[in-house]
Amino acid sequence: MKEPKDKRTKLYKDWKANQPTKVKLGLGDAIESITKATGIKKVVDALTDDCGCEARKKYLNQFKLPTRAKAKRCFTIEQRKQFADYMTRRTLKGWSREDIIMLIDLYAHVFALQYDVRKLCSTCAGTGKMLKKIDEHLEIVYNETE
Repeated sequence: MKEPKDKRTKLYKDWKANQPTKVKLGLGDAIESITKATGIKKVVDALTDDCGCEARKKYLNQFKLPTRAKAKRCFTIEQRKQFADYMTRRTLKGWSREDIIMLIDLYAHVFALQYDVRKLCSTCAGTGKMLKKIDEHLEIVYNETE
C-alpha cells in the first residue's frame, strides 16, 4: 500500500502503524551489509555450507556502532577574543541584538548548524532557552580549547 498523502486521516495512521520500525545496526549487521554489497557473501556461501556467519554476526551485534557526533571546528583567534569579551559582560537574563548575532554566527561556525536570526523573537521564552543552550555549548568548546 502506498503512503496516503493526507497525514490527518485514519488511513495514514493505520499505514504508519504497519510500517517496520527502524532498527539500529550493530557491528555484525554493518559487516553483513558490506559483504552483501561487495559480493563476498555470495562467494563464501557458494564455497561453503556453513561458515559461521550467523554466529559471528550475533556476537558482533553486541557491539553497537558509534553515533555521529556534532561537527566541531575550533574558534579562530578573533572568535576566541569575541567570545571572551562576551563572557565578561554577559547576563543570562537578556541578550543584545549584537550578542545574538555573534552567538548565532559562532554556533554556525563551530557546530555547522545555522539558525535564522530573523525568525528569533526577542520576547519569547523559547528563544531565551535556545540562546542559553547555544551559550552553554559554545562555552564548553571554548573551555576545551584553552
